[in-house]
Amino acid sequence: MSDATANLDLPFILPAQAQKHVTHNEALQRIDALVQLVVTTSATSPPAEPAEGQIHWVTAPEIGPWTGRADNLALFQDGVWVFITPRQGWTAVFLDEERLKLFDGTEWIEQPLPLEARFDRLGVSATADSHNRLSLSSPASLFNHAGDSHRLTVNKAGTSETASLVFQSNWQGRAEMGLAGEDRFSLKVNGDATGWRQAVSVTPEGYVRHDQRPLARASLAPATLTPAAGSFTGFDDLHLSGGDVALGSPLPSGHGQELVIPASGYYLLSLTVAAISTGTHTVHVSRNGSADILSHSSGAGTSSTTALVWLDANDTLALRHEGAIQYALRLREDGDQASPCCDSTGRNEKAPLEWRRLCIKCGCWPRSEQSIPTGARHRLHAVDRLELAHRALQIADDRMAGNIENDGDLVAALARRRPAQAFDLTGRQLFLGSEPWNESLDAGIEQFHDAELQLRDLRTLRRSLAAGKD
Repeated sequence: MSDATANLDLPFILPAQAQKHVTHNEALQRIDALVQLVVTTSATSPPAEPAEGQIHWVTAPEIGPWTGRADNLALFQDGVWVFITPRQGWTAVFLDEERLKLFDGTEWIEQPLPLEARFDRLGVSATADSHNRLSLSSPASLFNHAGDSHRLTVNKAGTSETASLVFQSNWQGRAEMGLAGEDRFSLKVNGDATGWRQAVSVTPEGYVRHDQRPLARASLAPATLTPAAGSFTGFDDLHLSGGDVALGSPLPSGHGQELVIPASGYYLLSLTVAAISTGTHTVHVSRNGSADILSHSSGAGTSSTTALVWLDANDTLALRHEGAIQYALRLREDGDQASPCCDSTGRNEKAPLEWRRLCIKCGCWPRSEQSIPTGARHRLHAVDRLELAHRALQIADDRMAGNIENDGDLVAALARRRPAQAFDLTGRQLFLGSEPWNESLDAGIEQFHDAELQLRDLRTLRRSLAAGKD
């Protein structure tokens, strides 16, 4: 029979043993030390003034009274050090680390988590709270696959709720992407001057909207004007604008204001001029009153030109005139001459698309007695060239597939590309969202500019498509 117990190594009181109380008290002291085991520190040498009952874990290289006692528990009892060898499976609280550890037979380790567990809150090097129930502080996070794929899911209760990712800088939200209060996927950003804005959104059907894309359709107020050679004219009205394009300071000529560019980037400029006089004239789009970035020369009648240019934020645009000629800055009226696209039957499917936009009496569009406000003849269109190229490629795909044979098919293709603002050619209505606009199709054509590609710009697109058809 052994002289001590198997687990805690407590001494037995033997038969006929003298001073049995000594053995009994030694066992009680050992139990007192090992039950609810608390380790003060892990150290190589004993403290200068140890407390009675204090326990330390001896680590190499041990020195002084602990020499040769590495990997043992050192118990200070009755003024001397008593050394205890731990057994595999013992647990102890290490006060200096504030950790509950498990002895695995070689060293003290932190206890592993159970294979299945449920936590109300979990903080990884961070503090979780009632709102942020999972909190992590780490240089990086890794979500790895378990053999093939990996998918991260963010779910919300309903359409009006939010499922999104928010990106912060110094605890201030700067960007958010996801389903924010609706089922459209959106990307929002927060600028110091602008606040939160939606930059891009995608409908559940896959249609993309650029909410802050800089664009404008600008004109002077309806009138007739003969600007002096070398003078500048600007713009009075923004029939369509987005992305913070705005009118700036009035020009010294008294004819309109500068157009202010909000952001640096490439812009597609389209200038339309309607001249009454027969003489040759030249109109320049002037940048900051010093550099001509688009020029157009023509005689009497309506003509236009386009150019792709780089503009910087806060650049201003105005029109600089060469030669004295009278321009028509007015609205088209019912009494104006009809466009040459009309034939005797009032229909011509092969007519130029730009004429279809202006004509109110031919059969290219359903007949209407209501005039179309075409705006002043000086127009400046700023359209993001990336959006234009993207839409041109989409329509080119339709053309190559044989789905576009004439201009009517081309307009229908545009409508399919933007159903939220599309023409209903049969019902003669323009639909904005899910609600029809209660005016004739002819009068509604002006509003189609908000569909990212203006009808007059299709002239350039048609030429590109025709050149690439073969």
